[in-house]
Amino acid sequence: MLYDSTDLSIECRFAILDAAMQDIQEVYNRIQDKKKERKRLKGMFKDGIDASTPLREVKEQFETIRAKRKRMETEIKEAYSKELQELEAIEMDIKSDQLLMDDIALTKAMKGEPVVFKDAYDAEYEPVLKVKYQKVR
Repeated sequence: MLYDSTDLSIECRFAILDAAMQDIQEVYNRIQDKKKERKRLKGMFKDGIDASTPLREVKEQFETIRAKRKRMETEIKEAYSKELQELEAIEMDIKSDQLLMDDIALTKAMKGEPVVFKDAYDAEYEPVLKVKYQKVR
């Protein structure tokens, strides 16, 4: 049963949360089971697509057109090689500055200082931290 949090006191919400809390391992196992089922269903769908003759013919035509497009893009890239090098340098500078910005924000947040900045339109931004998991070796 779902509860509307506006109808419940803080104590009731914490009691419901405590009762609903599950072991992290159980939740992880449930996610893995659902991923296996998703993989099985995607495989069935892919097999159905692969068995379609008209779709296979369209794919072949598509691959021919894709190869032609790739050749044309390569010719254009060769004509604009100087500009592409400049573009790559700018992209590297942007990535470097974004990493620097992340480091500054994290350092300020750890010190308890506010981390806010504005864009050209006076819209304020603040960092959003994300938790990511990786295998333990």
